[in-house]
Amino acid sequence: MKLIAFKAEHFRCLFTTEWIPFTELSIFTGENDGGKSSTLYALQIFLDSRSQPQADDYAYLDTSAGANIADSREDEIILQAKFALRDSESALLKSVWDIDSNEIVVRRIFKVASATSPFEIEALSHADNAFATPLDDYTVKELQDVAKRFEISITGATRKQEYVDTIRSWLRSQSKVSAFVKLPDGLVAALPQIQIFSSETALDPEKEIRKTLSTQFQALIDSDRYSGTISQIKKDIEADLNVQLEKLAPFVK
Repeated sequence: MKLIAFKAEHFRCLFTTEWIPFTELSIFTGENDGGKSSTLYALQIFLDSRSQPQADDYAYLDTSAGANIADSREDEIILQAKFALRDSESALLKSVWDIDSNEIVVRRIFKVASATSPFEIEALSHADNAFATPLDDYTVKELQDVAKRFEISITGATRKQEYVDTIRSWLRSQSKVSAFVKLPDGLVAALPQIQIFSSETALDPEKEIRKTLSTQFQALIDSDRYSGTISQIKKDIEADLNVQLEKLAPFVK
């Protein structure tokens, strides 16, 4: 996935921005406190699934419309990015959400009271929220529950993929509405990475070198050279873990 544009709402001084284009070489220039660093840090938080904004990252309320609440802040931050997809990524998007495109817009919404902020895209989906998550994320037991709830006939299925394929086939004949749905894990893993070097960290070059090497190591692991073997190992481990989890589920309940 290649970043081609970014926009932010309610992040620090970036109350609302237009789409900010990104090319092979992008240069931000402007006066101090103009939002250059805020844009980079907003992008860093957006791309890192483990990151969350700090309390002071939420913008102050806009008082120009007559609001008279001193020092009060917005309660949500909305970050969005446009990405160009490789052929394999477009194929994955098509298989999961039936979107036929080589370009997508991904958003994350951060709320003060919430610890979760998934990557979302807009797609035509079944109105029931059960289908806002890729079927691949469900366990076999959860897929069986979905099939039973919606009276989807599944006969002879023994593997998870057979359940997924049957339910997807059923979905093609169902009415759909426009909704925001979860970005498939395969595309989340393909998101670009960002590393910011600033004057604040320049005094610890060894730390920056270690961070850079760690970033490059992960990039190599995710590259075409290694991804096939590692992806298969990951799938095998996940399959084995799902078997164990299904055995443990009754005891946990």
